[in-house]
Amino acid sequence: MMATMIGFPSRMSLRYFILALCLALPLSAARAVAAEASGGVTVLKRDSGTMKKYESIAGGGHFVEFECPPGKWYLVGVQVYGSRYGTPTPPKENWTITLCDTDFKAVKEIKEPYSTFERSPQQKWYRVELPPLELPAKDGKTLPFWLNVDFNPHQTKGVYVGYDGSTGTHSRMGLPGEEPAAMEGKGEWMVRAIVSQQASASAPAGSAKWTAPGDTGIPTPESEGLVELKNDTGKSTGQQSIGGEGPVVTFTNVPEGATLQRLRIYGSRYGGNFDPAKTQVLYYVFDDQGNTIANGFFPYSTFGFQPKWVDAKIPPVKVPSTFSILINPEATQNKGLYFHYDATGAKGQAKAGSSPDSVEDLKGSWNWMIRAYVKPGGK
Repeated sequence: MMATMIGFPSRMSLRYFILALCLALPLSAARAVAAEASGGVTVLKRDSGTMKKYESIAGGGHFVEFECPPGKWYLVGVQVYGSRYGTPTPPKENWTITLCDTDFKAVKEIKEPYSTFERSPQQKWYRVELPPLELPAKDGKTLPFWLNVDFNPHQTKGVYVGYDGSTGTHSRMGLPGEEPAAMEGKGEWMVRAIVSQQASASAPAGSAKWTAPGDTGIPTPESEGLVELKNDTGKSTGQQSIGGEGPVVTFTNVPEGATLQRLRIYGSRYGGNFDPAKTQVLYYVFDDQGNTIANGFFPYSTFGFQPKWVDAKIPPVKVPSTFSILINPEATQNKGLYFHYDATGAKGQAKAGSSPDSVEDLKGSWNWMIRAYVKPGGK
């Protein structure tokens, strides 16, 4: 009861406010419960973790209120316990995640594909990674915020979202910009916020064991005696996806007799209605005359929805003192990769192509954030 009072300071009556002060409620009790915190990433939840029933709201959405501890925090993901209903094939449209202030006004809106959810009679947890969104704060103190998920449902398509039937009062029914309705004894929606104090952190990959930001799960190149080749400074100044083509990077002064072993790319994937584990990204390795030395594939699942460094381990190939790499995800409006670039360097090589014989200069001067790792000859 006390946590309920403090949870909605902008909407409490004076009587309840005085009562809360008299009871000396500690601030920590007012915050959303933090669960499974690790590696600088925390899940905020209001639900008990046990679903009582589920519901789809025609003409409305699912609101949950959260609050972080003091400091600067970023929203990096959302978890929803639910399942899709309707046609076997998901509709080619999006559902909406909205970050709202304490007055239910939209601060940021993000669209995600309906294919996020499986059509199933059983509900389960689904996770969506988001670009880091700085959460509201004032004078170093965090402010409450609301998350709204809206599926625009009707009889032939929608998502059933679970609720726990508890006595919690941090959930509502409605849409951003409107006064939402109370849950009337249904408790809390099973919708959670994934937050971090690091803008580079990633949402957890669907389990309690998370990976620290930047950890690709592959041994560091230095531990394997590899040499890093790069043109960028490590600072992203923009991103780009090129329909049907991909970025090209050239490396010079490569150690004699070197063998290319790995690619490291700063980027993210977008889209839906495809299996990232089975959808392949094409790469080429070619010399300064445009002759292909090697080509191959690695899966789209190498990338997440949030930009970060990822490693693509490829079959070893011997490379000359100057060679280039082309990465072509064969992007479309519904599927592709965002490749980041660095425009802070003195010399940029903004090039792209679909294959080694179609490389062209782009308008701009930057270096793609794509690196190569080679093993020098004789080592």
